[in-house]
Amino acid sequence: MVEYVSTLEGIQLRGSQYIFILTKEAKTWTEVQRGLNTSGHYDKIAKEVGRPLRLIRTTAPFSEELAKELLAKQWPRAISDEMTSSKDAFLAIIKENLDEFDPSTCDWRIIWFQYTKNPRERLPLLMEVFRDTVNQQREVFDYLDRAVDQVTGIFDYGLVSSPTRPYVGSSRTGPGRPGIFDNHPEALRRLKDGIEQGEFRTGGHGSITKLADFLQGEFDDLRRYARKSLIDAIRKVLRG
Repeated sequence: MVEYVSTLEGIQLRGSQYIFILTKEAKTWTEVQRGLNTSGHYDKIAKEVGRPLRLIRTTAPFSEELAKELLAKQWPRAISDEMTSSKDAFLAIIKENLDEFDPSTCDWRIIWFQYTKNPRERLPLLMEVFRDTVNQQREVFDYLDRAVDQVTGIFDYGLVSSPTRPYVGSSRTGPGRPGIFDNHPEALRRLKDGIEQGEFRTGGHGSITKLADFLQGEFDDLRRYARKSLIDAIRKVLRG
């Protein structure tokens, strides 16, 4: 069954592969809340899976406090900003005991339901997908990674963030607008140091294009982004 808790302190796997944490639920009947509560689908997962699975939830008045506990972890800036500003519930999925969980070193996925189209219809279906995935002994993270668009993180049931794709909110339409450096702090530091020391010229489009080429040559992880996306991100840094 779903465990209704008042705090995340001491939450452990207890033989489960995953801990699902549903939090920041609204106190009113929003479309997302209707989708989550239709026929009790979130609660039904625990009854219908044939393997250990920890599903954590709290009553709506305390859901905001649970979200704050989760926010206290060392998340990428884009994630912590979204946790703070989100008006709808989100689902965090982790694979460690809560006290040992560190977002900067551990794997995780977050599904943001405020980006779900037709949540009353789609969210019950998502709960069924999770049930079937666990029962078939497939990896939930693998399913999510295959299902989402690898640039935007969008899939049929909302928007998914991960350690390699933390972009949410206004950056969801492309990694260069504006969060491309959120997951590449060393590249951002190199960019800012070069600007401060006068090493990089930033006076025109040609200069910024050369700077983008330089950074992609210096940092292999930046090569997966289109040059235009990286140029957009550099311009945002220059604007402050």
